[in-house]
Amino acid sequence: MELHAFDECAALAVSVDIAADRLTLAYEFENRSTGDLYLFNRLFHLFKDGGYPVDPDRVDIEIRRGSAVVSKKLVPIPDDMGVEYPHIPCVSRVAPGETYAERVNVALPLKPRTPYHREVGRVPRRRALHVELGYACGGPDPRGAPSVVPVTGGGTALLHDAFSEAEQRLLTLGPFGDVPTLED
Repeated sequence: MELHAFDECAALAVSVDIAADRLTLAYEFENRSTGDLYLFNRLFHLFKDGGYPVDPDRVDIEIRRGSAVVSKKLVPIPDDMGVEYPHIPCVSRVAPGETYAERVNVALPLKPRTPYHREVGRVPRRRALHVELGYACGGPDPRGAPSVVPVTGGGTALLHDAFSEAEQRLLTLGPFGDVPTLED
């Protein structure tokens, strides 16, 4: 099944394949604006071994309004939590008129987790699946350009730690069908 979403700056197409032990998401993100867009899609856990351990298959998983939401975005800091710095993923820059495509594999059952919360997950339950992708507009920015940072295992990624959740735009699609989740 393939679903589409768009706003004034971007278009998103997502297809999903649900197998017994794996969820495969394939998406294409098209920049329809006149400036650079930055996808919050290069997620990592903790800085280690001199680099950011960026994993293309890493996603955040939330239970929201009865659905399982699989996302790559800036996750809001919970109201009841204090943090020294917000967790900001590395980004992919998409120039005007360009399309960024990615395939993501996630083990099933889904286990809810974000940079600020992780469930142990003991109780199996089926939930409707939604997919969410966050991005921010670039353009002339007094905060400067993204930094090129090292990635654990080699290579580099872009990090623009000046973006805030308020600047994030979200494209959400679903439901795609039911997926198993493990919850507390």
